[in-house]
Amino acid sequence: MDKSIDRWGLPDMEQALAWCDIRNDSGIRCVLDILGEDGRSAEDVKRTAESYANLAQEVVDRGLKASLSVKPSHLGALLHEGNGLDQIRRLHRQAADLGVAMEIDMEGRPLLPFTLRAAVICVGQAPITLALQAYLDRTADDLRVVLRHGITPRLTKGAYVGDISDFARIQERTVGLARLCLHEEKPFCLATHDPELISWARESGRRDIMEIGFLKGLAEETMIDLADAGWQVSEYVPFGPDRRAYSRRRERYLSDLQRLGRTAVP
Repeated sequence: MDKSIDRWGLPDMEQALAWCDIRNDSGIRCVLDILGEDGRSAEDVKRTAESYANLAQEVVDRGLKASLSVKPSHLGALLHEGNGLDQIRRLHRQAADLGVAMEIDMEGRPLLPFTLRAAVICVGQAPITLALQAYLDRTADDLRVVLRHGITPRLTKGAYVGDISDFARIQERTVGLARLCLHEEKPFCLATHDPELISWARESGRRDIMEIGFLKGLAEETMIDLADAGWQVSEYVPFGPDRRAYSRRRERYLSDLQRLGRTAVP
């Protein structure tokens, strides 16, 4: 097995839960993602939903501090929007009944309206978090909708195809989005490995409403340091047998940083 694949994700649920237990001991909560995109059949989607329901139960049984992260396409949004929405809503209800939080990942541009609608519907049942991508022109407007509905945003750079690619402009947009959350006094997650954005977050001092999120495979030292300093910290922990597509996106991210002469926080 390619070691770079193992760096970014874990092979199965058992190892992901064990990893989460270790992270929790360091004051870091985990965002658990069953890797997979584009559910190809109703049977695939059903298996995915059942796996997430089992994951939620395991989180409760083991007393872990963790949330579930789901991709709409993994739960059938591209097969049938109505059924995909039902699957997301049903899983969110199951998790909420167990006391386990759920987050919805943002994917490519075609799924943006569906994903925002799913989050708005779900928040009527229980709290939910939604990823928003700073490299999209529409995100500032989407964030206002999200905050108005009481959805918790997880602000990310974005890993698909955006409207802008200039690093400095994405930084500026990310700070602008975060400032809007701070102005509205709304809880949010700033998901970044950018040293300049991490420094800005530290200077804000808003440990009460800001969580700082990281990906597994990066920022080990920084995560521990922030948690020790009393910050809310999360780590995105994907798992499953096929980690190659996800790992390629992460390796491309590091290549982009290298090309720009930048590095992630240690």
